[in-house]
Amino acid sequence: MNTIFDERAKWISDGSRFVAESDAVGSPALYLSHRVRLKKTETARVTMCGLGLFELSINGRKVSDRVLEPAFTQYDKRALYTVFEVAEYLLEGENDFLVVLGDGWYNQTTRDTWGFYRAAWRDCPKMIFQLETDGEFVYSDGNWLVGHGPVVSNALRAGETYDARISVQTDRPAQIVAPPGGVLSPQTLPPIRECERLFPVSVTEGEGYTLYDFGKNIAGYCSGSFSGERGARAELVYSDRLTDGRCDNASNGMYIFNPEVKYQTDTVIVGDKETFFKPKFVYHGFRYVEVRGDARVRGLTAHFVHTDLKRTGDFRCSDERLNDLHSMSLNAILSNYHGFPTDCPHREKNGWTGDAQLTEETCVYHFDMREAYKKWLSDFADNQRGSGQISAIIPSCGWGYNWGSGPAWDFALFQLTRALDFYYEEHDFAREMFPVLEKYLRYAKTYEKDGLVCYGLGDWNYPKNVSFAVCPTELTDSCYYLEMLRTAAELAPENAETYAAQAEKTARAIAEKYAHETSLTGLAALTSSGIIDKGQEIAAYLEQNDCAPHCGILGMRFLVLSLLKMKRSDLSYRLLTRAEYPSFGYWAAHGQTALCEDFELTNSLNHPMYSCITELMTKGFCGVLLGRGRKSARIEPQIPAPISWFSCSFAGFSVQYRKEEGETFEIFVPEGRKAVFVREGTETPLHCGNNKLVF
Repeated sequence: MNTIFDERAKWISDGSRFVAESDAVGSPALYLSHRVRLKKTETARVTMCGLGLFELSINGRKVSDRVLEPAFTQYDKRALYTVFEVAEYLLEGENDFLVVLGDGWYNQTTRDTWGFYRAAWRDCPKMIFQLETDGEFVYSDGNWLVGHGPVVSNALRAGETYDARISVQTDRPAQIVAPPGGVLSPQTLPPIRECERLFPVSVTEGEGYTLYDFGKNIAGYCSGSFSGERGARAELVYSDRLTDGRCDNASNGMYIFNPEVKYQTDTVIVGDKETFFKPKFVYHGFRYVEVRGDARVRGLTAHFVHTDLKRTGDFRCSDERLNDLHSMSLNAILSNYHGFPTDCPHREKNGWTGDAQLTEETCVYHFDMREAYKKWLSDFADNQRGSGQISAIIPSCGWGYNWGSGPAWDFALFQLTRALDFYYEEHDFAREMFPVLEKYLRYAKTYEKDGLVCYGLGDWNYPKNVSFAVCPTELTDSCYYLEMLRTAAELAPENAETYAAQAEKTARAIAEKYAHETSLTGLAALTSSGIIDKGQEIAAYLEQNDCAPHCGILGMRFLVLSLLKMKRSDLSYRLLTRAEYPSFGYWAAHGQTALCEDFELTNSLNHPMYSCITELMTKGFCGVLLGRGRKSARIEPQIPAPISWFSCSFAGFSVQYRKEEGETFEIFVPEGRKAVFVREGTETPLHCGNNKLVF
């Protein structure tokens, strides 16, 4: 039951519109207005939900700097509402309220591989609204007016069209419509905002187009002023790669099945005067923007748009190659957080669970993930079937249950729940989630045979143009199943003995069957999981192959954990600074500013799934291991010889290191926290405040 809204507040929309699968190109935004007399007040609050996305203005002023609100959920299970303090926007006397509704994921029109255009929740945009001010109330009801305006088309997978010749006209009564079907919950995670502005680093004039290079691969959109004859047009084509000097979306757009859709393209149509344009209801993945058409553009600016996650960690060192990889990792993470973590900001925009579990430690070390992860785990609960199964992408409209998931992807449910319990001490939330975890384990057990499991995807996206042994999926699946059982034992002490016994059975089964595994991923899986110590074999493999990453995303995570366990910072350093294909340095050497999907640079150039490599810097080179609640830290640097200085800060703990004639560490411990410094096995307790150690 939704008790936040008075029963007089109704869901309203344009009841004359009908949603059909043939609505494939994008639909016009819906404009709803209301004029009401109010007294000037010091307190006034709007509570509202607008689906798929909304923008609220009062007396011509946009309320808040939030964009792309609200966050995506499975709307027939749950929708999110926002509360705005609006007293500063109100006037004595008449006040004009305007809400513009975009399609978002609620009315996703573009035909895509993942079937969102067939979602059971899909419907015309709608809203519910309630204003409370000094005992006066304004509700969404049949007294609002509905109509059209300059946003004549919007589609997340295509773009937005803005026609400045059309003015806002709301001239017919809004209709009371059915609710979206899910419960209404408050949006507690940080909002999406325009977090950074970028200006072109180069502008190239071509025949019939102008190419803008913004120097950084981001998610977001562009704004600018457009002029020309009335009806002059400009198309802004966004892309993260060029072919022959032109924007190329052939790879990223391959899963869209509407030939009439202009993929990642915004369109501006000039009116009677210079037109300022900035999209309201779309975002794109891009570094380059190609402007075509007969309209002139002035002041084109890129906006980096993402969930405004509070930064809690940073790293810099004397080796710019490491700094680049660190920046590329965080850039990919931020480019792929828009109310939930995604794989890429252009081709899919999907919440792939495997990508997120691989990036979790990097996220919690660098950002405050408390509310963001709580929201997304609630999406998991909404997504779970009665059998316990979850899909590979969350939220989902039904795609990904029977392909793309499996233990390595589904482990996100366990990994993120543990992260909230361990790093943020969200014990109550973890207890609320445990029945979801338990139900999943019952589902996974249906696949178990002699302690092992094998279903779903294996070591994904390993280098394609080199030859090496690929790890059996049964091994990676069973290692993740083992970690699920161990996590369950940790989170549910009352059942710890049962889950620990099941984990021991699986560990023995893995050891018996895979004791002689030779693949790099397999060696690292056995080592990092504590099943068999294959550290010597890992070191020998890397030495023999010049530290080439002969593994996919699962193997890389296992390898990172193994190298940290082995305390082989020399090998970690060579892995990170290697420049030849396949390597992470190969990406940087080819001008990439975000981590990529594949080592061949053929697909997405903005993918966070390899960002676990930052752990080699944060936990390895800097040696910072955060304790429960981030209230303590064990600082045991493993510094590669080439690094002469580094500076890092995580959850308030900071370490400054420099190597001159000797080695100096300056360490800050926040008030009320504990820390210990470890060097060559000797532990030195640190006090709160500044500490200086010289060796």
